[in-house]
Amino acid sequence: MGCVQSRAECFNAKSKHLASLKSCGSSFRQQLSDKKLISPTSGKHLEAGAEPLATVFHSSFGNSSLVSTTDSEGVACKDCIKAQQPCEGNNCPDDDGQLLGLSPEQLDATPVACVASGLTNIGFGTFKKENQDDFFMEANFFGGKPGRSLFAVFDGHGTNGMHVAKACKTYSPNAIAQSLAAAENEGTNLDCPDRVTQAINTAFDNVDKYLKTEVKINLDSSGTTASMVFQQGQHLWVASCGDSRVILCSRRASASGKSHWHVEPLTHDHRVTCPKEAARLRTCGGRVCPKTLPCGRSIGPARLWLKDLPFPGLCLSRSFGDAVAATIGCTSKPEVLHRKLQPFQDAFLVLATDGIWDVLKNEQVCEIVTESSDPDAAVQTMLEQALEAWEDRIASDNISMVVVKLDWGAEEPETTCSSTSADISAEASTIAEQDLRTRSPP
Repeated sequence: MGCVQSRAECFNAKSKHLASLKSCGSSFRQQLSDKKLISPTSGKHLEAGAEPLATVFHSSFGNSSLVSTTDSEGVACKDCIKAQQPCEGNNCPDDDGQLLGLSPEQLDATPVACVASGLTNIGFGTFKKENQDDFFMEANFFGGKPGRSLFAVFDGHGTNGMHVAKACKTYSPNAIAQSLAAAENEGTNLDCPDRVTQAINTAFDNVDKYLKTEVKINLDSSGTTASMVFQQGQHLWVASCGDSRVILCSRRASASGKSHWHVEPLTHDHRVTCPKEAARLRTCGGRVCPKTLPCGRSIGPARLWLKDLPFPGLCLSRSFGDAVAATIGCTSKPEVLHRKLQPFQDAFLVLATDGIWDVLKNEQVCEIVTESSDPDAAVQTMLEQALEAWEDRIASDNISMVVVKLDWGAEEPETTCSSTSADISAEASTIAEQDLRTRSPP
C-alpha cells in the first residue's frame, strides 16, 4: 500500500503546509503585537510589539486553528497546568511564582515540531563482528501527514538478528501507516487515544505475521527488540517489546523558583528478571533461571529455557522473532503508553538500545542531551561516553539511538528521515526526498 499519497502529492502538500505556517505565523504575531501581554517571567505587561513566550503560536500543524488572545490578562501557573484545571491568573496560588503567560486553552493549542538525529554503531573494539542494531525516524510528516512523527530503535540478537532488525525497520513504519490509514478510512477518530493504541497493536501483530510468513529468515533463535514513538500533535504513543528504552526529559520548577531537569522512563525493560514477566513465562511452560554449568554451578542472569532442554536461553521476555521462545511465552505484543505532552516543559525524547542503557543511567543521558547544542551533538556525545564505558569494562555491545528535540517554537519544522550511518545531516532537499518516499514491504 505504501504512502497514502504519491511522492509528488506529498511534496506539494509539504510545500503548502510550510507556506501556511509562515502565513499563520505572521498573522498571529501581528495579533499579539496589537495587545498587551503578560510577561512569562515577571508577570508584568509587555509593550505592544514585544516578543513574549506566547509567540510560540507562529507554527501550526494539520487543521488546528490558532487561538486569538481575546483575554490578554489570562495566565497559567504550573500547578493548574499539572492539575489540568482552570487557572485564576494572578489570584491563583503559584508555589514558584513563575507564570507561563498562556491560558490553559492556549497551551492545549500550542504546536510542537520535532528535530531529530540518530545513529547506529557496531560498538567498542573487535568484540562484535556485525552491527545487529538499527533505527528509524521520520519527523513532522510521517505517512504524508503534517504534525505526525515516528521514531524507532531495533536491537537484533541471535545468528540472524541483523536481518530481523532490518526487516522490522523496513516494514514496521509501513505497517503503522497502513494501520492508522485503515482506522481513518473506517471513520475512526484518531483524536481518541484508545483508537490509536488499537491501531499500533494491530500494526505490531501484522509485523509479527509478516516476519513469520513473508521473510525468508530462520527465526528459531533470532529476533529483535522494537521500541517506537508515534507523535501526533501534543500526543505521544510509546510502544515497546524488549529492552530498548525510551525516556522523556522535561523541565520542572522547584519551590525556590529554579528549574531543573526531570527524567521519566516511558517504557519497561522486558527482561525475564522482571517478576511479572517471569511469572507470565512460567505460566506458559517456560523455565526462568540462570545458565547451569556441567559442574552444577549457576552463572549469569536469569534466562528463558524450554522445560526440559537448555535452549534457547533468551534474556528477553518480549521480542519479534524468537520462534522457539514464542512457544513458551515470549511475545511480540507491545506495551503501549499514551501520554499528552506538556508544552514548554517536555523537551527531549531519547530512544536507545541497551548498548546505551547498560552503561549509562537515565540521568546521565538526560544531562548529555540537555547540555548539547542540538540532537546531532547529543547523539555523538552519547556514543563517545558509551564507548568509553564499554572500554572500561573490556566488553562491547551494538549501539543505536535517536534523540528528539520537542521544539515548541520552531518557525519552519524540518522533515527528518533515518540513516544507517552516524552522519544524517544531509542537504534539505535530500532529506525531503527520502522522508516523503513511498515505502512498501520488501
